[in-house]
Amino acid sequence: KTLDSKSHSHDTHGDNTHGALAASGYNNGADIAHPVKIFLEGGDLHTATLVARGPPEDKSGTFQWYRSHGRNFDMLKDVIGDTYRPTLDDVGSRISANWIPDHPQMVPSSFGEAGPISLDPKVSSRVSEYVDRGGGVFCIKIGLPPPPQPSGLSKQTEPEPDAAAKGEGEGEGDSGGSSGL
Repeated sequence: KTLDSKSHSHDTHGDNTHGALAASGYNNGADIAHPVKIFLEGGDLHTATLVARGPPEDKSGTFQWYRSHGRNFDMLKDVIGDTYRPTLDDVGSRISANWIPDHPQMVPSSFGEAGPISLDPKVSSRVSEYVDRGGGVFCIKIGLPPPPQPSGLSKQTEPEPDAAAKGEGEGEGDSGGSSGL
């Protein structure tokens, strides 16, 4: 194709490829013929959130995430969106993502990769402390929704949660939030 002073391009091959692509909103097919480059930000620790960057903001598509160990690739089917937080299962593996465009004429992106994922030294140190002490006490809070109320009762008739449900009492000395494990 050659440039023409009156139009954006001039089709020298007679196939009118540019016209069809321009009508669909794509720029000379450049964004169709070349994959988008994806890269991952966030680091290689299992506690670092990975964020996929690179797809064009004006195009729609979805990310697909993978865990690889050696030549084995496992699709992370439950991961949705452009972020992923590795777990202990990911330690020693590489995490990668690619972007699949919604437009059928666009090609999928390259793969962004992080890893191999390492155990966060802060978590490792804390676990070692527990092992050296012979164990530890963990406070777990489970947030369950309140049971449905029969019609006609007001919220004032609900019983007050007991001390154990509030996280009071035994084991609260080491409850400083999530352990990161």
